Amino acid sequence: MKKISWLKYKIHIFSIILILFFFNSCQFRYKEKIFSKTDILMDTYFEVKFYYKDKNAAYYILNKVFNEISRIENKFSVFNSSSIIYEINQKKNLFIDEETYNLISNSIYISSITNGAFDITILPLALQWKINLQESNLPSKKNIEQTKNFVDYKKIILKKYIKSDETKYQIILSSPLKGIDLGGIAKGYTIKSIKNILDKHKIKNYLINAGGEVYCNGDKVWKIGIQHPRKPFGEIYTILKLQNMTISTSGDYERYFIKDNVRYHHIIDPKTGFPANRSISVSIICKDPILADGLSTAIFVIGNDLNQINEIQKKTDTFDYILIDKNLQIHKSKKFINLDTHL
Repeated sequence: MKKISWLKYKIHIFSIILILFFFNSCQFRYKEKIFSKTDILMDTYFEVKFYYKDKNAAYYILNKVFNEISRIENKFSVFNSSSIIYEINQKKNLFIDEETYNLISNSIYISSITNGAFDITILPLALQWKINLQESNLPSKKNIEQTKNFVDYKKIILKKYIKSDETKYQIILSSPLKGIDLGGIAKGYTIKSIKNILDKHKIKNYLINAGGEVYCNGDKVWKIGIQHPRKPFGEIYTILKLQNMTISTSGDYERYFIKDNVRYHHIIDPKTGFPANRSISVSIICKDPILADGLSTAIFVIGNDLNQINEIQKKTDTFDYILIDKNLQIHKSKKFINLDTHL
């Protein structure tokens, strides 16, 4: 049985980022220097690095970026009693701001195209498994079956009222919903917000690294290595060359314990109430960080049902994927058919 303490989990995240995602430093012929900052925020490791000429301006921008990460973390935290999500979960019916409305609307869209494989109403199941992951125990099947009744994204009601020059937004969590958790899409949203800040400051070449999700921007091709899901950290099974793209990876090797030779991890299938067991690693590649974040979770849950994945692709036509199923078989979208992979 493997038990992961909170401290070990923090170190675990740090290791993933240092080794799992890397890039070769650009040999720019400009007078730009590389500036970077890292911190642990949103329970994960954030790193932002970019090329810029002005040292003082660069540090001003970095501080602005990390203040934005903190703002998003505080606003959308499930456990922060002053956050909008905490208030939604307590009151179940209230008016919200446009930013919150749009993020929840994006979440519902991803739920709809994935037939509920991604579901922000999974909070009660996630909380139950979080406790058991920390203690390396299994919840009872009876508790899981009961808790599943509180999960259904279709019971979220969003309303938009337009009156003269004023627009109001409302959310209603219909019974029996217990609450929502935007953790499955928050990193993608944060990356998009950081990207907007860097773009506004006309920074061209940059990398944003948020745990299992990376955004690469600029006129260089970035090399991104994907961690082998069953080997020690630093051993990769493929390298992608990306430009102006996001890659988001979900795997069963980040937070887990093993009991009776079964691996129990943190990615929950909303339909079964138990950790998804049809994949061990999924990487989604697309331009939209929000979509990449949500889809990496959803397609991990879906697993090697390639027909369903193809249907999702038809609906969006905006992403590619590499999936390793529970039998260690690699499945790739057409763009990566000839990609060299080693398991």
